[in-house]
Parts: sequence; C-alpha cells; structure tokens
Amino acid sequence: KYIFPGGHLPSERAIREALPPELSITKIIHIGQHYAPTLDLWYCAWMENGEKILKLGYSRKFHRKWQFYFALCSTLFRYSHIDTIQILIEKSL
Repeated sequence: KYIFPGGHLPSERAIREALPPELSITKIIHIGQHYAPTLDLWYCAWMENGEKILKLGYSRKFHRKWQFYFALCSTLFRYSHIDTIQILIEKSL
C-alpha cells in the first residue's frame, strides 16, 4: 500500500494453481537469504544520501518510510520470515 501501491506478491501455491496443465514448475530456488545483504547495502546508501534525497523535494516522511522498509525487509529475509524465490516453469512435451 505504501511502498509498492497496487503491487502483488503471489504465493508459490497461487502460482502453481494459476498454471495451465501444459506448464509445470521444474525448479525452485530460494534466494531470500541472499537478498538481505542487498537490502543492507540499499539501506546504507539511502541513509548516506538522505540530505540529497530531501533536496530533491521528497519529504522526511517519505525518506523514513523507505528507511523502515529496507531495515524491516532485511531482517525478515535474514531470519527466513519472508522469502524470495526464482521459479523455472517448463512446457510439457
């Protein structure tokens, strides 16, 4: 609602249920643990450039919202409370 308005993150189950019969998931790679360090780097860059961001006309509320997002998501990914996956979908022969 606040970070990605209108965004939707479907579950693995929802993706499976949406696939037509001729397609199947052949591989799933969990990459959430690797995403945490990326978010940490984004957080650091965001904080280091805070004044520059504000000078572009963004509000402190906007800056704080993204600061919270990067910190929260990093922690949730690091401790496996949320995950990101890559899915390989193949067509049946």
